[in-house]
Amino acid sequence: MITKSAQGGEWVTEKRLQWILRIALLVLLCATLGVRLVRCAILDRSAVLDGTLRWQGRTYRASAGHYCEDTQLAVATDANGAKWAVNSVEGDPDGEQFVVVRSFLDQYLYQNEAYSVPANGTVTAVYIDYERTDDAVLLQTLQQVMTAERAADPIVCILQDVRSRSVSFCYEDCAVAPKTSGWIVWVDGTLAVAQFDRDSKVLDEPSGKRELICSPIPEDLAVFLAESGYFIEK
Repeated sequence: MITKSAQGGEWVTEKRLQWILRIALLVLLCATLGVRLVRCAILDRSAVLDGTLRWQGRTYRASAGHYCEDTQLAVATDANGAKWAVNSVEGDPDGEQFVVVRSFLDQYLYQNEAYSVPANGTVTAVYIDYERTDDAVLLQTLQQVMTAERAADPIVCILQDVRSRSVSFCYEDCAVAPKTSGWIVWVDGTLAVAQFDRDSKVLDEPSGKRELICSPIPEDLAVFLAESGYFIEK
């Protein structure tokens, strides 16, 4: 088969076009690899991991909470000489308050020991499972759902039989959510809200089977949550 190229009107064979595409792909791969190698070479390697993480004049201690990893900031060396990636947390791009220390298999959240995580105040972001958003309307709706009085006609189901997504609020521009406020649950096509620690009880101790008491979410709020794309039952 022969075809006409876009430049100059000359005829070229399909085989020649295939070689051109292969060369272009090879150049692209080499350029991508080159960028990664340069980036790796200029990474800050001054971080030290020895129980705490010491980096950029700050000391970080192990922490917990809901977060999303972002980009790599540095490389840390532990007492055995092993190298760990030091990654930023979404919402804290420079790692001033939090970083994630990661190896090939493990990851740990570290918090600047000079910083205290706010557990209340103005809600500025939310983690839905481990997806972070600061959409103002969604934040307001979720706060309304989580703080509403429980419905007089709750839905009783088996915890293991339902799907759910956790809702965890960040306060005062903190990048990490310190706790889970509740769960949005699908029960037979209905969106409901529950707090597993308060609204569930063990039915069968050997199996761990639990009963869950859920409060249906008002229809207008449930429709908005479904349309947001975060709470679509699949």
